[in-house]
Amino acid sequence: MINKIYILIFLLTLSNAHAEEVSCNNFKKSTIDYLKCKSNDLKKKTISSTTKMINETKTYQDKEWKKEKKKINKVKKKLLKDDNWR
Repeated sequence: MINKIYILIFLLTLSNAHAEEVSCNNFKKSTIDYLKCKSNDLKKKTISSTTKMINETKTYQDKEWKKEKKKINKVKKKLLKDDNWR
């Protein structure tokens, strides 16, 4: 299960166009600075895509649950009204 999550995050980072592109070409590929640059770039892309996914999920849930929430609030009001009447 965790492997699937890592794969999903990795794929999202590859397809994410909203993250800032950082040029790591200034460093030689065998240096520590190059690896730090690449890891920071990957971290930024992962955070960006995860934040985007969370926000989309929240928006979807708010949209889908809006009608049901209204029904629940209506029933609550009715129950409170009936309790006060007695």
